[in-house]
Amino acid sequence: DPNAWQAYDIGYRHSYQSAAFDGRNIYFTPGYDAGGGSAKVLRYDTHGSFTYAGSYTRYDAGNTSGLKSVNYDGAAFDGRYVYFAPLNADGIVLRLDTKGPFESRTSWTAVDVPALSGHKMHMCVGAVFDGRYIYYVPYAHSVVVRLDTRGDCTSATSWSSFDAAGTSGLTARGYDGGIFDGRYVYFLPFWQGGDAKTGFHGELLRYDTQRLFESRSAWSAVDAGHT
Repeated sequence: DPNAWQAYDIGYRHSYQSAAFDGRNIYFTPGYDAGGGSAKVLRYDTHGSFTYAGSYTRYDAGNTSGLKSVNYDGAAFDGRYVYFAPLNADGIVLRLDTKGPFESRTSWTAVDVPALSGHKMHMCVGAVFDGRYIYYVPYAHSVVVRLDTRGDCTSATSWSSFDAAGTSGLTARGYDGGIFDGRYVYFLPFWQGGDAKTGFHGELLRYDTQRLFESRSAWSAVDAGHT
C-alpha cells in the first residue's frame, strides 16, 4: 500500500551506513560526505514526526578523544552504549553513552584498538551484540575483534581477536554484516579483497558463543554456493 510508506529528505549529501536503535532514538552511522570520511552522526527521535526537521539532530564526532574518529559502517546498542564499527583502516572505534547528552563531547569516546590492545583491527562492516560481547565484522580480511562490554572499552583487557582464516578449510575472510540468533553469530559473506571482479564469495562464517572465542573448534564455515 503506497499510503503505508513515507520518505523524507533530511537535506544532507551524506552516506549513512547502517543504524542502531536504543528504544527511542535511531542513530545513523556516518560514512562519507563530499570531503571523504565523515563523523557526522545523525539521530532521529522516533517520538517525533518522521517528516519534521526538529526530530533530527546531527553531531560531529570527529576528533573524539583526540583521535581521527571518522568513517563508520555498522552500529550496535548494548543497553546503554552505541558502538560504531570502524570502516576506517586505523581501527578507531567510536562509542556513545546514551545516558549523556547527545551533543555533549563528554558523552563520546573513541579508542585506537590496535594501539591500545595490540589486536589487529582493520576495516569493519557491521557490529553484532550477543548480550555481552560486541563482534566487529571483518571487511576484506579475516580478523574478528571482540569487545567485552562488561569491561571498559579503554582497557586493553576488554579486547580480544580471532583470525578466522582457513576455518573449515575455506578462505573465510571478507564479510559485510552479521546477526546473532541466541547462540551463534553469523557473518555475511561479501568480498575477500583483491580483484573487484573475482573477490566476491559465498562462504558463510559462524561462531558458537557457548564455546571459547579463541578456540578454532568454536568456528565453522560453509561455502553456501556449493551446498
